[in-house]
This record gives sequence, C-alpha cells and structure tokens, in this order.
Amino acid sequence: MQHQDLKIRLEYPAFGIGRQNDALDIWVEDASGSVSAIEVKYITHDLAALRNGESFRLVDQAATSQKRFDYLKDINRIESLLTGNPPLVGYALFLTNNPGYWNSNARSAKGDAFPHTFREGETLSGLLAWKPNTKKNTLGNRAESVTLTGRYTMNWRPYSTVQGTGYGEFRYVLVAVQSSH
Repeated sequence: MQHQDLKIRLEYPAFGIGRQNDALDIWVEDASGSVSAIEVKYITHDLAALRNGESFRLVDQAATSQKRFDYLKDINRIESLLTGNPPLVGYALFLTNNPGYWNSNARSAKGDAFPHTFREGETLSGLLAWKPNTKKNTLGNRAESVTLTGRYTMNWRPYSTVQGTGYGEFRYVLVAVQSSH
C-alpha cells in the first residue's frame, strides 16, 4: 500500500525472506526511514449480529492458552527487531469480544496449560513458560516458553459494542513494545 508520506506493507518479511510464518503483520515506514512494526491478534467469541443490513456470525475460537502465548510471542518478535538498524517502534494489538481475556471474574487461567493471564492490570515480563508436562498436541509447533525483556501491563480499552446474540462487547489491549537496551 502507498500513502502520500508512508510506505505500508502487510505481511512484511522482517525476519528474513522465505521463513514460514515469520512475516510481521504491518510495517510502516515514513520518509525519514523511521519504522513502526505492528502485530495484530483478532480473537472472536460467539456472536450473531445484523449491522447496517449486513449479517455477521463470529465463532468461538477457543484455545485461549495458545492465543495468549501467540500474542506474547508477537511481542517477543518485535522486541528482537528493536536492536536493528532503522529507528523502530513496535506495537502489539490484541482485539477480542471474549471477556475471559480481560475479566478478573472469569474462569482462572491458572489451571490452564499456559497459566499467564491477560486480566485487566496484569503485568507480564521475563520467562513465561507452559506448565511442565503440557501435551504436545496443546503446544502444537509452539516453543516451551517465551521471554519478554520489557514489562507489559494489560490495560483493556473499549473498542465497540455490537447488538446481537452472543458476545457483543469488544475490547483491546495495545502495548508499546519496549527495548531492554
């Protein structure tokens, strides 16, 4: 995509050409060469709605342990770019209509295979690992842990509310990814 003052790339190969599943979601470069690296996760829960004459049917994507890990891995990937050449800022966005991610009254993730929650106000940093003896089919192709060099607090913000059947409240977390250097 081209903007008058920006070069915008989707699925940018920031980690090397041809490395499967290693593209960065959004790469924005301004005329001075400054770069914004952005990763996006959009996770849905059941919702059927009609909006402006258009029918929407979202499904429950479940697998919340894996989704939380994948978002933290996105932050880790952006952290790895912050030591590179172009002046770079990074952001990781997590958008969902599943209140289990932000609601402290929801079922505790402490019993999950990946016990690190995204509850409002939770701060994540350092080594974040799956529980010992987590089954291979739960891990899939994921590593056993992810390490964050920065500290990231989950501050959920309202995004929108959609009238319908199911989960119509959408919220997001947007973290500015930090360099440890």
